[in-house]
Amino acid sequence: MGASAVNPVAMDIMAKTAWRDLRWTDEGLWKQIRHGMTSNEVVALLGSPPRSVKSMKPKIDLVYFYEASLLDRQSMVKGRVSFKDNAVVDFLAPDFHSVQGFRKKP
Repeated sequence: MGASAVNPVAMDIMAKTAWRDLRWTDEGLWKQIRHGMTSNEVVALLGSPPRSVKSMKPKIDLVYFYEASLLDRQSMVKGRVSFKDNAVVDFLAPDFHSVQGFRKKP
């Protein structure tokens, strides 16, 4: 795979620079998410989501997706936070330990 085919965010992650800049990549912050938190509280904690989607499901209004891929789908780091009436109703923290090259922050 040529360098031009690699996502620039992936290059930052592999170079370990994005881990400092993308708060959501801090495993400890995901442990602070609680049901009932507002979207503003989640953004204050994790930062703005790279992607958000309005949900068609009746029990969910909005989903924030926090995700980045190192090189391929097997090296994807992803988490999500689901909201109903601007309150967290569900979330799934990224499985940082399943991705090769992940290092815990000191």
